[in-house]
Amino acid sequence: MARTWLWRTGEFVLLSVLVLVSALVLVYLLLVSEILHGRVNVCRTEDCLAHASELLSTLNTLVHPCHDFHAFVCSGRTNHHGVDRPLLERMYLGCLDSHPRNTQKGLAQFREFRRERGMLWPESEQAEQGSAHPLALMLDLAINWNLNFLFDVRLLSLPRGSSSEAMTSNATALLLTRGKLGYVWRKDVRLVPADPAQYENYVREYYNVLSVSGTGMTPKALRQLEEAIVTAKTDIVSDQSDQAWFPIRKLGSETTTVESGQWLELLNKYFQGEVTWTADHLVVADGPAVLTNVENLLRTFQHHVLVAGLAWVFIQSHLWAVSGRPDLVFRESPVKWRKYACFEYAETMFGLFSVVERLTRTFEPQEARQQAKGFAHRLKSTAMEKLRTASWIDAASREVALRKVGALALRLLPPKELFDRDWRRVLGNRYSTAEREFFPDLLEASRTYRAMRSERLLFAEVYGRRPFSSEQPAKYIYVANDVDVALGLVAPPLYYLNATYAVNYGGLGTFLAEQLARSFDELGRQLDDAGAAGHWWDQGAYDVKAECSLGGLREGSPNHSEHRSVKVFPVVPALEISYAAFKGAVANDTRHLSDFKLPYLETYKDDEIFFITYCHALCDASSGKERCNAPLRQFRPFVEAFDCPPNSAMNSVPGCTFFGP
Repeated sequence: MARTWLWRTGEFVLLSVLVLVSALVLVYLLLVSEILHGRVNVCRTEDCLAHASELLSTLNTLVHPCHDFHAFVCSGRTNHHGVDRPLLERMYLGCLDSHPRNTQKGLAQFREFRRERGMLWPESEQAEQGSAHPLALMLDLAINWNLNFLFDVRLLSLPRGSSSEAMTSNATALLLTRGKLGYVWRKDVRLVPADPAQYENYVREYYNVLSVSGTGMTPKALRQLEEAIVTAKTDIVSDQSDQAWFPIRKLGSETTTVESGQWLELLNKYFQGEVTWTADHLVVADGPAVLTNVENLLRTFQHHVLVAGLAWVFIQSHLWAVSGRPDLVFRESPVKWRKYACFEYAETMFGLFSVVERLTRTFEPQEARQQAKGFAHRLKSTAMEKLRTASWIDAASREVALRKVGALALRLLPPKELFDRDWRRVLGNRYSTAEREFFPDLLEASRTYRAMRSERLLFAEVYGRRPFSSEQPAKYIYVANDVDVALGLVAPPLYYLNATYAVNYGGLGTFLAEQLARSFDELGRQLDDAGAAGHWWDQGAYDVKAECSLGGLREGSPNHSEHRSVKVFPVVPALEISYAAFKGAVANDTRHLSDFKLPYLETYKDDEIFFITYCHALCDASSGKERCNAPLRQFRPFVEAFDCPPNSAMNSVPGCTFFGP
């Protein structure tokens, strides 16, 4: 009996050991399987939920993604008016609350401000003799007050030791930028009188608010001037041409009605005490339309008439806020639209300080800032790896491209000082004299804005940066090898602290990769890593890649807006860079996930979410349909992700590549 008991006990122990060993082996095999093959999970963070909601608001599953991907991603859009943004309280409230007790004071200052700038009309006739020069007015408003309508003016610091600096012996250049069309000029919100009689009543209402008769200008003449100036601005904003740079002495050849010497005289007048410009200083024009449209206006109208037209546009842009009369410009829901227009003032004058609460709430933790820095670093290192491994690139061109991308300045966040509460408090004290009266505060903010240009770090990284997207939310400055990023890009729905890699690299990653690619596009290859002019990339193989046709409309596609051809640069290399960065981030993640899905979108793989997010960012963009569809239909990872059959509308592989063979 005892022997039987011992035998059975031994059998039990042996069996237990075998079971335990089997369990350990099974666990080991499962772990190895997960490490080798990955595993699937669903992201449940608030950020992932938010992005899923964002995508679902536009997704149209009735459209097959292999037929028209842009329609699949974007055509399910519901009415959307944007998100609430933290606003700079004093300026915002001063814009919203123009009480009767301060309206007359504001109107008087508004009149005096215009008179001092040379805008005499409508209080008196804008006579030909003694009238301000239109260019002088525009430069004064742009440089000293940041209130010019047609273009913006900025100072650009050239990299120390670069050939661009050496070429001019100056470390500062003048940057003429497109700016953006003011909110009150948007066609979807603006009150637009239909016929001459309505326009005459519209003009008369402005005269009543200003208590003037409008001597010397008929409503017909005002309408002609307004249409010409607004058309010029629209053309400037929509211009997709490349940047151009040249010394100030050549400005006269761009604007034949204004000689280079006159430009130089005006620039030194309005930058007095800050920069002394010479004929050798560089001018960077953000596309030829800026100077072309200024020249066209100067040639079309007599100077005193054009000044009256600029005064009329200036009055329409600002009188509604000065007088507390949003009904002057907004055709419906003036209170709602006024909020957005008032924020535009705060953003223009205060830069990132206008959204400091949002910034600090998101990026005050050092870990959050390190994450954003690491994100930018991965994009740059991926771009360099793509250049390093592309077999068709010759060795000499590869080395220059690698040095240029390596030196490129890609800063997503402002300096760490902005996240220091004491530093922000000192900064805020500069506005302690604000009276919560709109126009006085606007002028005081302009003066402070101007004074801070001498504090380069403060101005370039805080006041000179725009928090929210304009027509060009990110811009590569060729002569500086620098990317100017609107901080609103580093925010939902393009970037989240706690979302999936597919979301961040498909959204913000592709936007930034486009700017990286511009450093070696057709214009970028004219400046090497030291800023020296000359084609440094072998033209033969490069031209074959750059001139590959992405096409536009596929035969049988229902949307004829796609007939416009899409160029390889910057979107094809950008997609290749951002997608590779996304896959690299996944491969290096310690969770070893093969697929990290979004909630409520579990039917879509990580790769599919990458492309959906990329196209979602283009839903409201100019030419968004072709910018989405044309490159994706030739991008093999997209075709494989959605399993698009050969000869379907969204499958043109093998197509154009840049880094590929």
